[in-house]
Amino acid sequence: MLMINLFEKHTIKSLVVLMVCFIDGCLFNKEYTQNNIKGIKIVYNLPILKLDGELLNITDSFSVFYFKDLVLYKIPYKLILENSKAIESIEVRFNYFIYRKNSEFGYYYDTLKLIKEKRFSVDSFLTLKAFRGFNFYDRKNDSIVGRRILLNGDIVESYLPRIRYDQSYGDTTFLYYTDRFKGVDYSFSKELDSVKNLKAFKVRIAYASQFYTGYQFKFPKREYLFEMKEVASKDYRQPSDLFKQFENLNK
Repeated sequence: MLMINLFEKHTIKSLVVLMVCFIDGCLFNKEYTQNNIKGIKIVYNLPILKLDGELLNITDSFSVFYFKDLVLYKIPYKLILENSKAIESIEVRFNYFIYRKNSEFGYYYDTLKLIKEKRFSVDSFLTLKAFRGFNFYDRKNDSIVGRRILLNGDIVESYLPRIRYDQSYGDTTFLYYTDRFKGVDYSFSKELDSVKNLKAFKVRIAYASQFYTGYQFKFPKREYLFEMKEVASKDYRQPSDLFKQFENLNK
């Protein structure tokens, strides 16, 4: 009986400890759930024209996550394995870049491993990878020519440039606005977001097929596309782990 009682006491004590640890872990991890993390996906298409007039459309995406004062970018890349004769496989992997708002530097992650020596300028990263400095809207040169409300309540406005300085200027720019994506700092135009009191979540810059001075071929019809989209629930797990890891390392 004594052995049984001791066993029962130790068992109860162990269960209590396990329950406390489980509850504490649940409460701790609950902070890093989708309810507290805001994420968006930026999808884009870049039309690239070769010197022979052939058009290539480069389509890609990246994701941005926000948690407290932390910002995390998820950037895809392709790992290509090949031998002397052929490509054996192509695997999509991801790099992560994390920083605190208003910080000058951030850090690269490779999956869940922090590469500390990869400290990098936030401004340089956003310029290279996230279209910082890209002029989606020019208040002085862009003139609105149309506006309509879509069935889902979103608004689309069309603009023409007053002056086309060279072939890089599109014929028509379409800007789409929504009241979604609240709490998302990423912006195609801070100015428009503020003036419209909505988020400019999609930009289309369209070019008609035409000849340009100095080129012997006719440029084909083409279009730049930049769009914010919702992030699927399954894609929040790894950013959640990275936010938690980063906070633990910087306590």
